[in-house]
Amino acid sequence: MKKQLIHLLKDEVIPDLKDHEFAQVSADYANNQAEEIYDFYERIVNHTDCESLLYEELRSRYGDNLQHPEPMIRKMMSVLESHPPQRLAA
Repeated sequence: MKKQLIHLLKDEVIPDLKDHEFAQVSADYANNQAEEIYDFYERIVNHTDCESLLYEELRSRYGDNLQHPEPMIRKMMSVLESHPPQRLAA
């Protein structure tokens, strides 16, 4: 499940994050961002304010690089929330 989500983020979401100079991001950058975002999401998924924390994290990462960040942030949150982390029982 984690690999599927990272692949989805890397291929469908991260490349849409454009700054003023580059139309596409490198594959390494996209992969690193997808891993970092998923790891962050894994840490906060059970937090009572998960959605706000996730929104703030994505906004802090990408808000300045996007002309219209809200739809992209909502898309990324939707992808993450539809693929919750699978935790092993302790």
